[in-house]
Order: sequence, then C-alpha cells, then structure tokens
Amino acid sequence: MHMGIALMLGFADIVQTQTAHLGPRKSYKAVFWFETGLAGFGLLLVIFFVRIRHAKSELTQDERQELEEGRTARENTTGDV
Repeated sequence: MHMGIALMLGFADIVQTQTAHLGPRKSYKAVFWFETGLAGFGLLLVIFFVRIRHAKSELTQDERQELEEGRTARENTTGDV
C-alpha cells in the first residue's frame, strides 16, 4: 500500500512538472484531479472486488472444556448416565 502511494505521488509530481507551463494554479488543479481520479479508481476496486464476510469463531479449548463439564454435571444430577 505504501509503495503504491509513493509511486502515485511520484506520478503526481510528473503531472505537476509537465503542466507547469499552465501556471501554478492550473498545474496544481491538474494534480488534484489526477489524485481524485486515483482515489475514485481505488474506491471502485474496493466496492467491486473486496468482500468482507461476517466474523466467525469456534469455541476456545477452555470454553469447550467448560461446556463439557456443564453437560457432565447436568447428566449426573438428572441421573441420565
């Protein structure tokens, strides 16, 4: 991610250098729109290709042991052995 940011900032500097003849205001405006386009492209990538599923987890070993001990205790009190 950081490499991509550094690379695109380098390209933004190239855009600024190549549009310097337009004056500082238009040159910076060109860089702004270039970076805005990159941000929009990144947003589209996330929307269409990144899927975050609901978190799932299993019981920990301690929780399994407590659950098993609870079942054993219930079975002993009801007489179902």
